Amino acid sequence: DHKINEDGTRRLGFAASPRFACGFARMLSQGTLRAVRATGNAKRGMATLQEVRARMKSVTNISKITKSMKMVAASKLRKVQEPMEVSRLLAEGTQRLASKVEASSDGKRMIAGLFSDRGLCGGINSSIAKVIRSKLEPGSSDTIFTIGDKGRAQLNRLEGRRFVGNINEIGKSGAPLFAEASIVAEQLLAQEFDSMTVVYNQFKSVISYEQVEKVVPSLGAAAEAEFSGYEFDDESKEAVLRSAFEFHLAATLYNSMLEGATSEMSARMTAMDNATRNAGDMIERLTLHYNRTRQAVITRELIEIISGAESLKKAD
Repeated sequence: DHKINEDGTRRLGFAASPRFACGFARMLSQGTLRAVRATGNAKRGMATLQEVRARMKSVTNISKITKSMKMVAASKLRKVQEPMEVSRLLAEGTQRLASKVEASSDGKRMIAGLFSDRGLCGGINSSIAKVIRSKLEPGSSDTIFTIGDKGRAQLNRLEGRRFVGNINEIGKSGAPLFAEASIVAEQLLAQEFDSMTVVYNQFKSVISYEQVEKVVPSLGAAAEAEFSGYEFDDESKEAVLRSAFEFHLAATLYNSMLEGATSEMSARMTAMDNATRNAGDMIERLTLHYNRTRQAVITRELIEIISGAESLKKAD
C-alpha cells in the first residue's frame, strides 16, 4: 500500500509489505541479541579482571610479609650463631668426662627431642620426629620428652602414651639461656631412665643442617664408672659425680638448644626466601594473564562494534 506524502514523495507502509516488515523485525532482534551478548561478555570479562586484580593484590601482600619474615630470621640468626659456637666448646669439654661412662643399652630409655615452637621453617621438626619414630621399638618401655611445641603436635597422635613431659617457649626472648637449659635438665632428671638420647638439629651452614643423636648416661652408670686420672674423696665422690653429671646434661642441652635455634632461623630464612621468589613468579604469571584477559575484552568489544556498524550499513 503506497502512500503519497505532502511533498509528492512516496512512502512504503509496513502493512503493504509483510516480507519487509519480517526482515526488519528479524534484523532488529538479531542486533538486540548481539548487543546483549556483548554486554554479557563484557561483564564476564570485567568480573575476571577484578578477580585477577584482587588475587594480584593478595599475592603482593603475602610477598611483603614473607620478605619481612626473611629479614627478621636473618637478624635472629646472627644473634644466635655466636653463642652457639661458644656452647660447642662447653659441650665438648664436658663430653670428654662423660665419654668415660658407658651408657647402658638395656633397661628403660628416654628420648629427648628438640623442636621449635613455631612453624614456617622447612622440615626441621618433621626430620626430628622421623628420627624419634625410627628409634622407638614396638612394645618397649621407651619414653619421650619433647622440648618445643611442634614436637608434641607431631608425635602425640601415634606415640601419646610414651610422653612423660613437654616444655615450650624456650629462648622466647632471644637465644636460649644456660639457666633455661638447667631448668630443662632438672625436669629430665626427675624422670626414671637408664639411658637418655638427645635428638636435635645440628647447624652446618645457612642452607644445611643435620640430625644428631647424643647419648647421655644415667647417674647410676656414672657412679659405677672408673675415672682413671681423677682423684676423688670417698665421702665426696658421689656428690661430685652427681654435680658433674648434672652440669654435663645442662651443657649438652644448652648446646643442643642453640644448635636447634640456629638451624630453625636458617631454615626459616631459606623458606621465606623461596616463598618470596614463588610469590614473585606468581605475580608475573597473574600480570600476564591480566593483560591478556584485558586485551581480549577490548578486542571483543571492538569486534562487536564493527559487526554492529556493518549490520547497520547492510540494513541501509
